[in-house]
Amino acid sequence: MHTLDAKRYYDVIIPIYNAYDELVACVESIIKNTTDYENYRLILIDDCSPDQRVRDYIGFLNDKYDHVHALYNESNMGFVSTVNRGMKYSNNDVILLNSDTEVTPRWLSKLDQCAYSSHRIATVTPFTNNGTICSVPLFGQDNDIPEGYSVSSFSEFIEKISFKEYPIIPTAVGFCMLIKRSIIKEIGLFDDVNFNMGYGEENDFCCRVIEHGYINVLADDVFIYHKGSMSFKAEKAELITKNSEVLRKKYPYYFDRVDQFLKANDVFRLVDNIQRRMKTNPTKKNRILYVTHNTIDEDWLFKRGGTEYHVADLSQSLNSQYDIYTLTTNGRRVLLKEFCNGSVLNYNFYLKNPIETHTFYSDEYRILFEKIVNSFEINIVHVHHFQRHTFDLLDVCVKYDIPVLFTAHDYHLICPSILLMDEKGDYCFNKKNEVICQNCLHFKMGYGTNFRETWKQHVEQNLKKMSLIIFPSKSVYEFFSKEYDLISNDIKYTIIEHGIEKYNGTKSHALPEDSFNIAFVGNFAKHKGSNIIADVINKTNSSLGINYFLFGEIHDPIINELKKGNLYKMGQYNRSNITELLNQANIHLVCLLSVVPETFSFTLSEAWSAGIPVLVNDRGALGSRVEEEINGWKVQNLNSNELIQVITNIISDKNNYKIVKDNVMKMQVNEISRMSYEYDMLYKKHINNNSYTYNKNRIRFSNFEIYESINKNNSANQHLERELQLREHELQLIYNTLGWRFINYVKRNEFVSKLAKRALLFLLKLKNR
Repeated sequence: MHTLDAKRYYDVIIPIYNAYDELVACVESIIKNTTDYENYRLILIDDCSPDQRVRDYIGFLNDKYDHVHALYNESNMGFVSTVNRGMKYSNNDVILLNSDTEVTPRWLSKLDQCAYSSHRIATVTPFTNNGTICSVPLFGQDNDIPEGYSVSSFSEFIEKISFKEYPIIPTAVGFCMLIKRSIIKEIGLFDDVNFNMGYGEENDFCCRVIEHGYINVLADDVFIYHKGSMSFKAEKAELITKNSEVLRKKYPYYFDRVDQFLKANDVFRLVDNIQRRMKTNPTKKNRILYVTHNTIDEDWLFKRGGTEYHVADLSQSLNSQYDIYTLTTNGRRVLLKEFCNGSVLNYNFYLKNPIETHTFYSDEYRILFEKIVNSFEINIVHVHHFQRHTFDLLDVCVKYDIPVLFTAHDYHLICPSILLMDEKGDYCFNKKNEVICQNCLHFKMGYGTNFRETWKQHVEQNLKKMSLIIFPSKSVYEFFSKEYDLISNDIKYTIIEHGIEKYNGTKSHALPEDSFNIAFVGNFAKHKGSNIIADVINKTNSSLGINYFLFGEIHDPIINELKKGNLYKMGQYNRSNITELLNQANIHLVCLLSVVPETFSFTLSEAWSAGIPVLVNDRGALGSRVEEEINGWKVQNLNSNELIQVITNIISDKNNYKIVKDNVMKMQVNEISRMSYEYDMLYKKHINNNSYTYNKNRIRFSNFEIYESINKNNSANQHLERELQLREHELQLIYNTLGWRFINYVKRNEFVSKLAKRALLFLLKLKNR
């Protein structure tokens, strides 16, 4: 009957004694989940159940289905004899199945595939929630189905992440046990003399399997639910103890072999894989991959800034609808982070040939990126920075029809040095030319050719591969459209302002009276205008009654050394409390004087959210977002004298200040919730047009490679965890020994303890003699 051209035949044998509800659930699961494997019979054996419903149900199934065979024991024969009756009745390979199990999709075909992967395999057992050495997610324990999973979804999860290694185990576990007919013919049936009531018969059988040169294996891609018996615990424990002694006498090596298996066992690794990956197991329909130049949940390559906070805001807002991934690289280590179900899992991949700051293309990176999008079934890629990523990622997305969105957070794609500042630290966009740019990039990066022109050509070619470009402000669009004509003509774009947290505090309505409080907010560095800020503070006439407040980290010595009686350095702040801090300090004006053109400026939104007017440099997003004398004021030149004059005019014209202040108090800045909604609409539009379709032929990682990537930076921790597991198991073995029990008995009994101490002293004296 077993041929290469047809599916093998199986008889699924279920011994039954009462447990009507469990039996119904078991049979229904078999009928439902064995549609892919029709060559099987269901042999139901009632071991004289007192519950009449059991006999009636078996009879109903026998009449309804041709492949169901009903057998009835005239008297109670016991579990093992009942199983033996089923195996005698069958001429095929058999699967012994407890009536309190529920099978899952493709269970039989997967067990069959495992069983015939080697002629040496005699028995196969799947994973379960309640099956000692085959238990998951906690090894060796009785488990409930993990929260958030059903029996079916947990089974699908285990199948999806399985290594399909089929590791050797010392014994099958009886809740579900496939046995080849050839093995039954060779070594016989279960021992129903010594183990008639169950517990130990499968261990005895598997010892005979091993002694005949065969192996017992675990089908690590199959999960079957096992309710397990919760009643008669005392009787069960007594039976296990009794039958364990029978096993020990028949096979003195058995328990040592089990112990050796536990110490060196490959199942630990499979269980560890399940435990780690179930923390973030992606369950949602759509998956977004954010490509970034730094991690968004920790400071990895450098301290996080506006780009990282923006991506973090999107991730946190949209994680109920999407599974979120981020991809970051330092050039050699490529770090994929999975944000799902409130947990984060890191996957570490390494490049043999490192990517430099501006590597255009890399075959190694392309293959890696291709494996990532296919293995994690990415629906849409949203690039936030190309630094140390290569343009190959765009080609991969084009190949698989995955939409790519790009947000321009800075000017990296216009100039490799990003800030639009020359080697002297001066703004250079309006005066750039071939000679100036070549000299600048030679000074900053050592490039000896006209690198910017080459960079521009490659960027222009790759912009065409993007589905959409997103600009956080109108000014960024204007810079890019001046540099690349095709953005205005050929490439789709949109403008979406970044959002900030909603401010629920009270905005200060107070107008300036005796003093005027001005705040500079952000990181204090030269490109952020620290020289100008220091100059303004030093030159301000004390008669104006101005107090200056610095909120943020100081990176420029000129600010660090600045000391004035009206200057207050407030130090680093959190995004979540800057609006509150500004109001607590009763700030009347926030000055933002960045030398480089900002692409958005969170601090500008935060100042408005606090109800405070602003004075800004009329360049980039600061200039385009501020309406003169509506929500702030603008200066054309970053000159300290001009700035002081503008500030003086603001202070002196109280009516005009009040009008601007009132306008700002009424403003509604873009909040994270609104911004996320706009992005959600974009994602849905592009994903619906280009939804991911699974194709088994696509290049992807093996499950083992994914597991290895999780552990590459955790090998020391994993080794420690494994050692602790082994030590815990060894301690448990000690606690179960007769010697340990005797020691505890001696400790608890004072009289026996004294006798034991005297005996020990006598033995020591005897030894010394």
